[in-house]
Amino acid sequence: MTAVSAPRRGLRWAGRVLRTGAFYLLLLILLALGAMLFSESAPRWLWQQAKPAVPGLELNGIGGSLAGGLTLESLSWRNESLAVRVEQLSVAVRFRALLRGQLALDYVRSERVAVTVLKPSEPAVFVPPRLALPFAWALPELAINTLQWTAYNAEPVQLESLALDAEGEATGVTVHRLSAAYARWQLAAQAALNLRDQWPLAATLMLNGPDLASQRIQLDGDLSVLRARLRGPAQYPIALEARVNALLPTLPFRGRLSWPQWQPPGQDDWRLEPGAMTFAGSTAQGELALDLRASLREQSTLDWPANAPRRAHLSGPLRWRLEQGALQATLAWVGQMGRAPWRVSARYQQDHPEHTQLAMSLADAQINVSGWPSSGIKARVAIARLQRFQSSVAGAFNAQATWRGHWPDGQGKIQLNLSNLGAPGSATPWLSSAQLRMDGGLAAHRVTAQVHAPAATLSLSATGTALLAEKRWHGQLASATLTPAQGRWQLRKPAAIELSADTSALAPACWRQVDPALSAWQVCTDATLSPQQWLATLRATAPTGGELEATLRRDPSAADPALDADVRWQAINLAALPMALPDNLSLTGQSQGQVRVSGSLAEPRVHGQWGLDASVQWPRYGLSWPSVNLDGELLGQRTRFSAALTDTSAGTLAITGEAAWQPALTLAMQVTGDQLAFAYAPWVQGRVSPALNIAWQDQQLRVAGDVLVNRADITLKALAAGAPKPSPDVVIVRNSKGEPVATTASEGGLPLDLHVRVLLGDAISLTGYGLAAGLRGQLLLTQSPSSTLAANGDISLKPNAQFAAYGQRLDIEQGRLLFAGPLSSPDIRLMASREVDGVRVGVTVMGQAPKPTVTLTSDSPMSQDEILSYLVLGRSLGNNTEPSAADKQALALSAALNVTGKTGAIGLLGQRLGISDFAIGTQGDSEATEVAVSGRLSPKLWLSIGRGVFQPSQSVTVRYQINRRLSLEALSALESAITLFYSWRF
Repeated sequence: MTAVSAPRRGLRWAGRVLRTGAFYLLLLILLALGAMLFSESAPRWLWQQAKPAVPGLELNGIGGSLAGGLTLESLSWRNESLAVRVEQLSVAVRFRALLRGQLALDYVRSERVAVTVLKPSEPAVFVPPRLALPFAWALPELAINTLQWTAYNAEPVQLESLALDAEGEATGVTVHRLSAAYARWQLAAQAALNLRDQWPLAATLMLNGPDLASQRIQLDGDLSVLRARLRGPAQYPIALEARVNALLPTLPFRGRLSWPQWQPPGQDDWRLEPGAMTFAGSTAQGELALDLRASLREQSTLDWPANAPRRAHLSGPLRWRLEQGALQATLAWVGQMGRAPWRVSARYQQDHPEHTQLAMSLADAQINVSGWPSSGIKARVAIARLQRFQSSVAGAFNAQATWRGHWPDGQGKIQLNLSNLGAPGSATPWLSSAQLRMDGGLAAHRVTAQVHAPAATLSLSATGTALLAEKRWHGQLASATLTPAQGRWQLRKPAAIELSADTSALAPACWRQVDPALSAWQVCTDATLSPQQWLATLRATAPTGGELEATLRRDPSAADPALDADVRWQAINLAALPMALPDNLSLTGQSQGQVRVSGSLAEPRVHGQWGLDASVQWPRYGLSWPSVNLDGELLGQRTRFSAALTDTSAGTLAITGEAAWQPALTLAMQVTGDQLAFAYAPWVQGRVSPALNIAWQDQQLRVAGDVLVNRADITLKALAAGAPKPSPDVVIVRNSKGEPVATTASEGGLPLDLHVRVLLGDAISLTGYGLAAGLRGQLLLTQSPSSTLAANGDISLKPNAQFAAYGQRLDIEQGRLLFAGPLSSPDIRLMASREVDGVRVGVTVMGQAPKPTVTLTSDSPMSQDEILSYLVLGRSLGNNTEPSAADKQALALSAALNVTGKTGAIGLLGQRLGISDFAIGTQGDSEATEVAVSGRLSPKLWLSIGRGVFQPSQSVTVRYQINRRLSLEALSALESAITLFYSWRF
């Protein structure tokens, strides 16, 4: 028994030793493992042991422990194809999950991860491996603050705030949350992926961005046919359907983007019609086909020509392909804008970007661009008729630009041209031509401008530097000359200019008149433009000491900034103002005032006072006003004013009134005067006393009241002979100065409502064309916007009026003009006569102008020739019942020589000799014809002296009127005689 128990005891002892050794070994292992997990030096030791087995991997700044979490300052790995760098990495393992058979990390965090592709990979078909993990895994938190991906020979793409929460088991992968930000866009996604067969996938992506909230994109299918579907929100009702084969290296794809009729946000003018864009291809080549249609909305505020079609259509392909890794693309779109053809074409080669071309044409307008910023660019824009594309401006525009060298370090030239810029249909343009030119580089360049307008020309030059990084331009206005219709203004010295995104400023720039014929005004301007306030000032100094100062302020941050300006002027010499005045008009005096402007552009408000003390001289119209006083008060949206003037003859005129400009322009004023002198040399001069009410309302001028003509001396004189009046079919296009004349006829003239009574005073005289008379009467002048000027009333001649007709002076027995309609068509009633040898003969004019009836009259029966002889020759025809040839010649000659009456040479000679009825005529027949000079030495004594025309003879005839029927005539010639005449009529 002793022999048996000893081996058993030995075995039991050995078992105890083994169990104890295993326990201590396990304890040692646990202690070693615990030391490895909790020791902060263990990770560094492990990295030193594993480093030779992982070439290209570098770890720096290892900290922490395996149990508490590892930290790395940086991790980098690189091979010939790829480079990866991770900064500020921290990792924590969830060890308790191992007890459940799951590999889990508490978190993986990094400040920045950069991945760079060093060389392109060879394209190959991706064969999805079948993966079935024997354990579950979980990654509840992967956070990368910045992820930068740089493809081969490409610009880096940077994602911000990348976050991932995912887990998996066997062949399944579930992404609970994936989010990232790119620029102003945010992406959030959920997905389920099966790592078998072709890796089926189902995912939902949510996209948020500018003007786009929670846009959903659905992905389904597998890597061989991965489908994407998108339905836009109400403001972007687009629909996208696409599919891609992610297994092939060229990623073949096909899709369609379509839209219904809709109004794009922010676009108030054009409305898109139903259309689509299809695309198909791969990374090697492909094509995009566009079909775009749009129409102009009826409510559009776009300045589109009214008669232009309001539809646009553009369609065509965009094709691309890769050749030896270089992209080549061509675009060819054609369509119409209304009825005008529209073409857009482009070509691009990645390996030769300098051959890039872009061309667009719309009707006769063209845009052409060639080149690339890295090698140089040429561009040209030509628009022959601006009025084809908008209705407010007509003219032509063209521009050329050339840039040599790499942008922005090269040199270039830009030239802009405008010609005949003005309102459509106007014969006179606003700008005849304008040219802007820039030469040089961004670091130093020169800008010149030439502007020619009908009213003025402007030329200027500036030099400066553009700093693109700072978004700033600074330089100086080197020289400038402004030449208006009168005078010439020149910049006195260069002025600094500063332009930037934040603040712009113009240093004080002073202009001075350099035309010696005009007063030398000086105008200085400066401006400062900042995001908080725009401030501009203008100061003008007159050569005689007057000055004007204006300050303008504006708040650019306001949506509708208010007007804010102050204007002040004092002692402004009116004669020194650079303004054009009519010939012979002289304006002297001074003006002063101050104005405050507020409100808005749509409803401005002006407050202040202004005044003027002047003297006006205009000899042509007889205006000599040594004292003119004008005062006004501005009251927001209306003004009150008054004026008083006195002429050199103590005549006066007073004006009071009020005007408003909101909501529409209105005017109401009263004009009263007393004995105000006027003239229109050399025909009329006199004095008037007006009492008128003048108003402008509802786009109509109203004038009502009385005008008393106190005195007027009217002299009718013959106008100097001139050029013949052109026929009605002749159109005047330029005046005598060569300036264009508008050819568009006025259709309605001034909308005038006139009701004015003109009263003739007691001192109205009219002389000329043989007439010497006083006038009296009154006229009522009326006119409405739909009718022409009409007159009602009468004007008559005062007693003792005389008129020279047929070479003789006649007494006017009756003279009257009756008006009852157009002013140019009065009813004429005129009777004039003279008494010769007891016989009264005369002329009667009756009827409506311009074709009244003229009749010869006498108080006794006689022929028209006999009456004419008494009127013209002052004597009877004698015993002949018919006038002889000599009588007819005498009648014609006498009438011709004296038809100008009192102003004729013969009548003037008779007046100087004291002879009345002075006439030159002929008497006798055939060879006995004589030229006779005759006239009355007194009312009863008539003398005639004749001289032979064909024979050397002469005669003297004296006739004395004894009474109405008895006269005595003595003749001294070759034969002398004394004859007693007794006249009677039956």
